[in-house]
Amino acid sequence: MPFCVYEYVLVERGTGAVRAVVHHADCAWCNNGQGHRINAGRRHGLWKWHGPFDALDEARAAAERIGGKALSCRRCDPLGQASDLLRKKRATRHER
Repeated sequence: MPFCVYEYVLVERGTGAVRAVVHHADCAWCNNGQGHRINAGRRHGLWKWHGPFDALDEARAAAERIGGKALSCRRCDPLGQASDLLRKKRATRHER
C-alpha cells in the first residue's frame, strides 16, 4: 500500500514551524496526494504533498527530513501513534 507525506507550515500561528504528516495514500485526507480541499493552503499556510512512497519506512524518512519528526495522520494512523481513546472511537464507528 502506498503512502504520502503532507508538509505544511504553521503560518497561521506565527511560528513558521514545519510539520510533516504520513498518510496511507487511500486515506480520505490524502486522496492519493491530492488532499481533500483544493484551497486549503490559502487559509492554513503553505503546504505540499510528497510521494507516493511504496514503503512506510521511505515515507517516515521523508517526513523526518521535512519536519524533523514524522507525525501520523489521526484518521488512517499508518505510524500507529493514535491514542487508545482514538482507536476505541474508530472501532466503535466501524461497528455501526
